[in-house]
This record gives sequence, structure tokens and C-alpha cells, in this order.
Amino acid sequence: MEGINNNSCGTDGNACVACNTNQTCSKGTCIDKGAPQCKADQHVWNGKCEDDSLDNCGKHGYQCESAVEGWNSGNCVKGVCKATKCKSGYCISSGACIAGLENKSACGIVGNQECAVCGQTEICSNGVCVGEITCAANQHQYGNVCEDDTVENCGSHGNDCSKAEGWLNGSCTNKKCIPGKCKTGYCINQLKKCVAGMDDVNACGIIGKQCLICASHETCDSGQCIENVTCAANQHKYGNICEDDTVENCGSHGKNCAESVAGWQAGSCSNKKCVVTRCQNSYCIKNGGCVDGMSNVNACGGIGKQCIVCDANQTCSSGICKDKEIKCAANQHVWNGGCENDDVNNCGEHGKVCTKVAHAASMKCESKTCKLNKCVEGYTPSGNVCVSVCPDSHPYYCSGGCCAKASCTGACIN
Repeated sequence: MEGINNNSCGTDGNACVACNTNQTCSKGTCIDKGAPQCKADQHVWNGKCEDDSLDNCGKHGYQCESAVEGWNSGNCVKGVCKATKCKSGYCISSGACIAGLENKSACGIVGNQECAVCGQTEICSNGVCVGEITCAANQHQYGNVCEDDTVENCGSHGNDCSKAEGWLNGSCTNKKCIPGKCKTGYCINQLKKCVAGMDDVNACGIIGKQCLICASHETCDSGQCIENVTCAANQHKYGNICEDDTVENCGSHGKNCAESVAGWQAGSCSNKKCVVTRCQNSYCIKNGGCVDGMSNVNACGGIGKQCIVCDANQTCSSGICKDKEIKCAANQHVWNGGCENDDVNNCGEHGKVCTKVAHAASMKCESKTCKLNKCVEGYTPSGNVCVSVCPDSHPYYCSGGCCAKASCTGACIN
């Protein structure tokens, strides 16, 4: 039944909850007061009305397929998942999927059919209501016949004892699976069940036979009841003795650091943990362990030493932090993690200044090379230098003319 009371709000048969004082119960969900009033096929989410669907049925994120056991297909009706078809082994009851293999009040396993309610003198057998018959003590009813109790069908059809945890062999006695022997790592407890017996003082044993109950002064270690021993901080219990912590037995017997820590080359056992001092090549040390440092920007290094964290503008390549490759335009160059325009103060690289050649009026940066742009009056460019426009007989330029002597006051003085 849907809970629509502020003090008992909920759906789907779950426990009711009490809404906060600033909430109200809408369609079985506590929502904030003042939230929008939605249609019957909608619900409130994120301050708005969202349409009910199979992925958001009654509330956001409620998926019918994962929330309803046995669901195959169906619809979301007024915020409730209603199945029209269930998985095999289930039947439909009021829109819900019910396991109907042996359920007398909801019998059926076809999946797309309504559950049947068996009569007072009937039982549900394999999803079908059949008349109850009297079978021998070592039999059970299966459909309209009596089937012998075996380890494959113990007490009911399909109850296979071999599927029980730890089962190796045994018998079906009084409709119960009774193990004769369990698998290695298990023992038979007082309830005639196979249980893991590595370290349970009430069920200790790993050879598949009867479990032992350890005495109060004993502990169960590797399936054996042994005397309790108190070991030093740098030791661990092994059987009924104390064993030193080493890199071959770190914290427990057989825990070999070289085998349990990927990339281990050298180190120590400290506080029962393997602590690395050097890793194999292609690994680096991080938080006392070895990590693959060939391409990890947060743990970069490949020579077995401490990992480093690459800068934001770097990448980790073959265990080395390298600047990220930046592609700039033809008239630009890389600087400070970006691109900078080429000019006479930064020609091809940041800070490379184009110094004027003799008699140059200006320079230019072309193809990342400093080149002559323009000469002063009386000189003309020749390659990357300025040469005089005057002949050797009158080598001095003065006010638009060539003079024989260097002196001029607006005109040649010869």
C-alpha cells in the first residue's frame, strides 16, 4: 500500500519514512513544500516536473528493470512499475513479479501470465497447482507424481546438494543435504553444513571433515586449533610459534613482497607492510609502492626511483616529464606554454633581438631570421648589408648628392 501521510510516506512495500517539517508526501515521496504540483504521470525532480518513465518511475532514477525482481517488460503507471511480462520462473500478481515455482498463493513460472492461487487441497509444484498426493518418506511430490529424494533433488525437485557451498559428496537424508565430505578449505559444522574453516574458532578445519571447536585458550590458524601466542611487534604468528617479519614473510607467513608488490626490486617489511626502496625499470616509487611510471603524469619515472609529478604543461613520456608539443603558426614561436608572434624583439624565439646592421634604418624578422628591412638615405640594401649609392671618386653622400670630400653644409664642399 502506498504511504501518502507526511508521517508515513513511501511506496514499493519499503519502510515508511516521516517527512521533514518543510516537506510533504507526494505519491509516496517526501518533496519540499512549495515544489510544483505535477500531473499524475509526473514527479518532482530538480525543482521541476519530470515525466514518469521506466527509467524514472515515480522518482528520478528509479528504474523498473533493476528495482523490480524478475522484471522483463511493462509500464510505469502513476509512478508505480507495473509488469506485463516477467522472467521465466515468475508470474504476475497485481503488476508485480512473484517467484512462483512452489508458492501456493502465487503459483506460476511462465512469466507473462497472472499468478494462480492454489486450492486448499492443492500445492504449487513447478509453477502448477496440482492435487496434493501422499508420497513415501524418502520421496517428494513433483507435479502429479512422487519423485525419489536424491542429492540432485533433495526434498524438492531441483534442490541440488552439489550446488551448496563447499560440498564435495554426501547424501540426502530426511529431505536435507548432509555432506559426507567438503572441499579443501571447508569442514562440516554442527548444523551439517560445509563452512570455511581457516580461522573460525567455532568451526576450525580445512580438510573437508568434521569441524573442531577450539578451546578458550586456543585460536584457529590455517584450519588448526593452536595455543594462543603473543608475538613481538616485528613478528607474526605462524602455527603456534612467532615468526620474524621479513620481505619473504611480511605480516604473515608466505607473504613475499617480491611476489605481492608489482615492480618490486628492493625494500623492507615495516609495520607488517612491504615498503619499497627501489623498483624495477619502468616503475617508480609512490606511497611506498611501485607504480608504472612510463606515461603517468601524476607518477612519472622509469628508473626505479621516486616518482615525480609533471607540470601542467608537461606530459610523461617513457618515464620523463616533457613539455607538451605546441604547434604554432609559421610567424610564431613557442613561449611560456603558448605561441608568441615573431618580431624584431623576439625573432624565432623569445628575447632574440634583431640588432641593426651598419647604416640600417630598420630591421625585420622573416622566417625566424633577422634580415635588413631598410637602409638610411645614401645607402641601398645589398643582401643583408647596406652599401653606399656613391661611386669611389665621390664616396660621400651629402644632401642628395655624392661628394669627393666628407665635409658638407647642405651641399658638397670640394
